Amino acid sequence: MNIFGKKISEIVHNDIKQLVDTKTPESTYLDYKREIDFTPEGKAELGKDVSAFANTEGGTLVLGVEERRMKEKGKLVRVEPGNICGIPQVHKQQETGLWLEQTVKSNTRRIVRTSIQPVEIPGNEHNKVFVIYVPKSNHAPHMVSSGENTGRYFKRRNFQNEIAEEYEVRELFERSARLEVKLNQYLSLMRHGLRPGNPADDWYNLSFVCCPTILDDRLIDITEKDRLLIDKPAFVLRTPEPSESARLHPSRQYVISAGEATPSIWGLTIRERNQNLLDQERKLNVHRNGYMEFVTRVPKADEGGFYVGRWAIGLLLGFMDYCTKVLSAFQYHGNVLVLLGINRSVFLHQGGRDLPIVERYPGKRHILINDEVFIGDLHTDLYRTLRPLADQFFNIFGIEKADCFDEDDNYIG
Repeated sequence: MNIFGKKISEIVHNDIKQLVDTKTPESTYLDYKREIDFTPEGKAELGKDVSAFANTEGGTLVLGVEERRMKEKGKLVRVEPGNICGIPQVHKQQETGLWLEQTVKSNTRRIVRTSIQPVEIPGNEHNKVFVIYVPKSNHAPHMVSSGENTGRYFKRRNFQNEIAEEYEVRELFERSARLEVKLNQYLSLMRHGLRPGNPADDWYNLSFVCCPTILDDRLIDITEKDRLLIDKPAFVLRTPEPSESARLHPSRQYVISAGEATPSIWGLTIRERNQNLLDQERKLNVHRNGYMEFVTRVPKADEGGFYVGRWAIGLLLGFMDYCTKVLSAFQYHGNVLVLLGINRSVFLHQGGRDLPIVERYPGKRHILINDEVFIGDLHTDLYRTLRPLADQFFNIFGIEKADCFDEDDNYIG
């Protein structure tokens, strides 16, 4: 759970100040730390905090805010925030944010993916508040991998971390298994976004899917046009024509054009208003549980050299940019499964010759590749996060790396 109700990257000092002014206490979803303990014991403690949130319902660590322990009759009853002290931005010539990221990764097993946001403090050039958001994990349980609690699992109870009982650890393993089964069943029901095609015609179907790894039928409110970004003058992802440049920037391929949103049993289906034979296949489905898919019909490579790989990855980047914004607007900040599918033997025109997939994968009716990514990483660097999936897509054409990225993983189109 994200207690701020906004993207972690958008948190500012006033958000921290509001926690202090309202005396928002620590809870199952919130924990304060006045300072960071850079010792090995402190690293292990941070691993315990992060794993406990991931094993429960997710939560937020706010580092650099004083803890005020409130007692009644000598018993600790709650912890409230005090002064905003901040944390030094640099520790022993290493950036604190980088230290936190490395510490979380090295002190939890399986590694917990987190979003870390430094927040500036007005009038204090040297210190910042560091906010660590920990999503509820679909890969729980996570254990502490250093210090005296090595090998132990923790859960968050009220405002404290406690060692998980044996039955709770078993329940966490079962929870992960149930989540995986539910996800796979839903993807199968939706046929992973793939649409049947006729191998005899001159078209093939291309599909993209972005699906939260934890499905919640109450996630997306289809009446919230603003958060769905369909109150804009343009909406649906536009498919570039073969005659267009293959090296368009994704923001120009990801054209949100005037579209018509129709309610469905799943959520919404959005089509372009100018519906000819091709446009009928250009549609974006947004389901109430956060599942989103874009499907389109695409002509085979022509003599002019239609670079399917570059074109498809540009469209994927635009689609995922949209999905990331929508899921964040509806307060989903965990992992998502990204799928890219084509339903027939596509040709990639490369170096004056056509490379048919079917020759490399005889008997295949479609190709489906996927990757699980953390939505926080998509916010930080969309291109770098999706680069491995782009490489996999190019691999099916016998090309080692996607040639629409440079050596630093910057998208060059």
